[in-house]
Amino acid sequence: MRRLQLCSFILSFLAIGLTTIARADDPKPIKALLITGGPFHDYTKQKQDLTEGISKRANVQWTIYHEGDKGGTKFELPIYNNPDWAKGYDVVVHNECFADVIDEAFIKRVCKPHEDGVPGIFIHCCMHTFRAVKTTDEYRHMLGVTTVRHETARMLEVKPAKADHPIMKGFPDVFKTPVIDEAYVVEKVWPDCTPLATTFGVETQMNHPCIWVNQYGKARIFGTTLGHPNEMIESPVFLDTLARGLLWTCDKLGDDGKPIAGYGPPK
Repeated sequence: MRRLQLCSFILSFLAIGLTTIARADDPKPIKALLITGGPFHDYTKQKQDLTEGISKRANVQWTIYHEGDKGGTKFELPIYNNPDWAKGYDVVVHNECFADVIDEAFIKRVCKPHEDGVPGIFIHCCMHTFRAVKTTDEYRHMLGVTTVRHETARMLEVKPAKADHPIMKGFPDVFKTPVIDEAYVVEKVWPDCTPLATTFGVETQMNHPCIWVNQYGKARIFGTTLGHPNEMIESPVFLDTLARGLLWTCDKLGDDGKPIAGYGPPK
């Protein structure tokens, strides 16, 4: 009887050990929430290109929230009415545009989960979202830059400002946008923001950050002002950089710019 009990104990122990090894070798996908919508861009096409493009480069499982395309610039996305809107997600990708929302309490609900530690990715028109608000700078603090306008759309040249950062590994010395895009005029770079790439503003005659990382509270933030046209969203260079940015915010990117084991593209 004792031998049977001992054997049973050993088998149970080995089974637990094998399960642990299997789980270690088969990490769970990053659970990402994409929030998108607004009146000025083709978010229906972009949400497909973003989620499919990143999933070809990283181990990510998506939930998509898309609303407000016909709501105008003052539309408040209902998802943010719930203080726990980011609960259960490893990262949130924002690709939305609602410039004239000015409710300070609403804006703080957008920021709070990120301040508490949920990583964030912010694309293009997110930088001009909430730009009409005058009572708080918290959203700009979270983004890492302050910008409220852009120059006339044209072909842009993007150059690395910190080529040794893991996110910029593999980025070309000069990346020429595939079609015209918008150079956002960055008026302020916040103290915890690190510009990774810049583009030259012909009208302002100065370089402006267009790719960066920021530390906001407990969360890593990745931002880019690029991404107005669909052709930019579809660009392999853009998607490569965005995927590395997402992995970096989740601490799943190696110093060599490659995903850590288990978080690369599907085999």
